[in-house]
Amino acid sequence: MTSYSKYYSVRVGYKKDRAKKQEIINALKNKGCIICGYNKCLPALAMHHIKPSEKTIVADKMKRLGWDKFYEELKKCIVVCHNCHTEIHNGLHPEYLDDSGDKMYNIEELSHNMELSFMTRQSE
Repeated sequence: MTSYSKYYSVRVGYKKDRAKKQEIINALKNKGCIICGYNKCLPALAMHHIKPSEKTIVADKMKRLGWDKFYEELKKCIVVCHNCHTEIHNGLHPEYLDDSGDKMYNIEELSHNMELSFMTRQSE
């Protein structure tokens, strides 16, 4: 295999992985904002880190992570609309800036429902 075809093969696998990760994020966003329930427009929803001090990467860049780190980072997030996100960061919803695990999604359950398995993650 030439170096170009190795590069191309790796690049295609990377793009497929990013698409799968975006599919997972979109499935979470389809549930809507956990504060107000807004779910009309996916781009109007954001991934919010419950504990900003434990954030290792900004939410927009999470798709670039490897699978294990992607899931670890996703477990630290909730979906909120941009209005509620702004309200959280301005102190109107302090309960969404702590360890309250009851507000978080069960990523494993979502993965199972989407017929994705954590055990058989393979880059194609």
